[in-house]
Amino acid sequence: MAGPIVQVSDSGALRPAVIAEFNRSFDARMSARRPEIAALFLEVPSSRNKETHVGFESLPKVVRWKRGQPRSRQTFNEFFVEIANLSWNLWVGWHEEDEEDEQTGGKMLQRARTGGSRYAQLDERVAIQLLTAATDTDLLPSLPNAYDGVGLFSAASRFGVAGGNVVPGSGIGSPNAIRSDFIEAIAVMHQMQDTEDEPFWTPEDLVYSNMLILFNPKDKLENVMDAFKADMLPSNPLGSGPLTNLLAKGPPALYPTQRISGDDLLVVNIGSDLRPLVKQNRRGLRMLDQRPENSDVARDTKEIGVGWDDRRGFGIWEPRCAVQIDN
Repeated sequence: MAGPIVQVSDSGALRPAVIAEFNRSFDARMSARRPEIAALFLEVPSSRNKETHVGFESLPKVVRWKRGQPRSRQTFNEFFVEIANLSWNLWVGWHEEDEEDEQTGGKMLQRARTGGSRYAQLDERVAIQLLTAATDTDLLPSLPNAYDGVGLFSAASRFGVAGGNVVPGSGIGSPNAIRSDFIEAIAVMHQMQDTEDEPFWTPEDLVYSNMLILFNPKDKLENVMDAFKADMLPSNPLGSGPLTNLLAKGPPALYPTQRISGDDLLVVNIGSDLRPLVKQNRRGLRMLDQRPENSDVARDTKEIGVGWDDRRGFGIWEPRCAVQIDN
C-alpha cells in the first residue's frame, strides 16, 4: 500500500466526516483487494527522486575441479533498472456556502468515499498499464523497458525462446482451446533460459497453482472459468504425466478485469520470489486541507476541500515471470 496517512494541515480545520470516509473506504478497498495484485510487484524502498536498482544474472555452472589445477573462477554480471518517483494526487472539494447551508447532504461524503477507493486502486491501474503496454498519460507518462532493453512482452527471440514471451492464441475459444493456450504459455516458461543457458524455471516453479491469469471477462468469462473447473481437470491429479503433475496443487488463479482491452490472456507466475513488476515507495499518503484560514485560493473563491497525495514509482523487473497469449 502507499503508506501511512500523515496530517500536515496548518489550520487543523480538516472536515472530520470527509476524512473519516476517505480513510474508511481506502482501508476497506485495500483489505478487500485480492492479494494477486500485490504479488505482481517487487516492493523496494526509495530515498531519492530517481533510484537505480541492481539485480544479478545467473551464477556460473558447477564444473569439475581437475586435480592439480587452480580453482575455476568465473564472474556474473549485474543488471540495472532505473525508476523515477512520480507524484500522485486526488482532491475532494466543495463550496464554502454549501457547507454552511448543508446543501451537499450526503454527496460530499459519497465523493470522499469514492475517493478513498479510487486511491487504493492506483497500483492495480498501473499494473494493468504495464502488463498491457497501454498509453495513459494520467498514469505513467511513458512505458519503461525491462533490463534487456525491450518491454515486458516481446515476440522477438528472448531468453532462449524464438518467440520470446508471447505465444499466439486461439481467440476467445472454447474451454479446451483456452486450456491448450494456457498450457502452451507454461511450455514457453519451461523453455526459458538463464544467462548460462540453463533452465530458468524448475518444474516445481511452474505448477498451475502458482499462476495468475488476467483477462477481460467480456464474451469469455464462462469459457475461461470452465477451462479450469474441477470437473475439467484430470480425475487423478496425482497420476503420472506432465499435465497431472502440474495440476497436483490446484488450478491457476483467475483475475477478470475490464481494465484489459481485447482478448489477450496474460499468464503470470506469482509463486516464486521473483516478480514481473517493481514498485518503489518514496513517501506515503499526505493529507492537506484548503480553507480560508490557510489558503488564498479559498479566501478568493470560497472553494474549500481536502486533498491527498503521495510519491511512488513503477517499472518492469523480471519479464520471464509473464507470458502473453496474443489473441
